[in-house]
This record gives sequence, structure tokens and C-alpha cells, in this order.
Amino acid sequence: MNNTGLSELLESVYAPAAMVHMLSGKAISRAIRGHFLVYTALALLMITEIYEIDINILDKIHWDDKENTAHEVDDNESEHGVNIPDEVTELLHVIDKLLDGSISVTELGENNAVKTLKKRIQAFKDSFGQNRTAKLWIEYMNMIDLLRQFITAERSGHWLLHLKSLQQMLPYLAASGHNLYVKSAHVYLQDMLELEQTHPNLDAAFKSGLHVVRRSDRFWCGLSTDLVIEQKHQVHRGFNTRQRLNRNSKSSVVTEHATLCRNESNYAKTNRCKLSNQ
Repeated sequence: MNNTGLSELLESVYAPAAMVHMLSGKAISRAIRGHFLVYTALALLMITEIYEIDINILDKIHWDDKENTAHEVDDNESEHGVNIPDEVTELLHVIDKLLDGSISVTELGENNAVKTLKKRIQAFKDSFGQNRTAKLWIEYMNMIDLLRQFITAERSGHWLLHLKSLQQMLPYLAASGHNLYVKSAHVYLQDMLELEQTHPNLDAAFKSGLHVVRRSDRFWCGLSTDLVIEQKHQVHRGFNTRQRLNRNSKSSVVTEHATLCRNESNYAKTNRCKLSNQ
């Protein structure tokens, strides 16, 4: 995405110094939030173009919950009606029901208004097949959709969606030159797809959502195992002392050293108690 304007676009929200870490893959959480913001802006442009809505008046619109119209409010101009398509109004009602809990996420995918919107978006993307700039940003949105899908699979513990997301990532990893990731992911997918025949009990456990770690029974609380292992390692063992000296003050290193010594002392006492009981 070099020389595409993405970095300039993100700099309107984030500091230029942060952009170096975001685009290099260091600041992962911040980069994901930034990409989601860009995706939302592109989706808004697409929706307004599909339904022929003037994007300049969206920030002036006052929505009326009881009618299918919205009103543009401006102190310098007279108030006049802005016609909103019925499909958009129906989608807004669907969003309200989703936020109220009247419909579930599964029912949302089967809603006719949502299906119509998907068809319109796909037709809009196909109409720009010959435009190089449009194809670039549409492909960018497809990658963000894939990222959202992978995060959904991990947080919800959806095993099949996890494998599907990794399979769809392979072309992007190969195109970006991450050959080791491609090889490892390919071998991983081969083993996991054969898991039903080789280890059916483990496959059934993964399909029930046990391939992620959960610290509560909430739906959106799944964590990847490597993330949890890294967090536990940081809590019990701490960071490398040399790295902490470079980043933090000496007092924090002394505190960490004392904590580690106390943990080692408690561990030794526990082992002595076990040996004495034996």
C-alpha cells in the first residue's frame, strides 16, 4: 500500500511518528483500529454512492424515529426534508433491533434487507472492475473483511471459520513475500483438515470451541493460545532485564526483581512442603 495515500489518510488521526510502527506491524492494536476506521470511511462512501445520498449532508441530518424521512438542520438555511430510501430506513431498523437484542447475529445474516445490501455492494464492486484505483481500494476492503473474519473466529471460538480464514490468507501471504508463513500455514491446514480422521475426539473438541482459551463464559471472549502463553510468560517471568533498563527506570527493575525473587522463594517453599509430605 505504498504511495496509495493510506499513510496520509491515517496521519489525519494518528501522529506521524506512530505511523512508522503501525505500517511496519509493530503497533498491532493501533494499526487494526486505524484500518477499521479507513474501512468504515470507504464503506460510507460506497453506501452513499449506491443509494445516491449526498455525503455532505450526513452530518447535518436529524433522524426521525417515527417517519421514513430525515430532516437536514442548518441554522443558516431553512429546514427541508431529505428523502431517505426505504431500504436504508429498513436497515436502520434492523440495526436498532440488533442493538436492542430483538434479533440475534444469526438471524441478521438471514434478513432480507441485509441480503439485498450485500447484493448491491457486490454489484457496485463488479461495476468498477476496470478502474485500477477502485480495484485497489476494493481489494483493501476485502483484506480488512478477512481480518474481521479471522478476529471473529478467534473471539467466538469458531473452528471452521478459523480454518477458512487461514486458507483465504494464503494468497495474500504469498503475494507479500512471507514464504515461511505460507509454508507453515499450508502444513497446519493440511494437518487440521485431516484431524477428523486422525484424531476425531480432538476435532470434536475444537469444533465445540476449545481451540481458544476463555476466561469467562461470554460469547466474545476467546483468546488465541499463543497470546495467552505470551501473557502468562510476561506475568510470571517478566521481560528481559536489559530491555526493561532501556525502557523504564531503575526503580521498576528493582521492583520486578523483588517480585521474581519472591515468586522463586514461594516456589521453593511449596516444593519443600511437597517433599516433606511425601
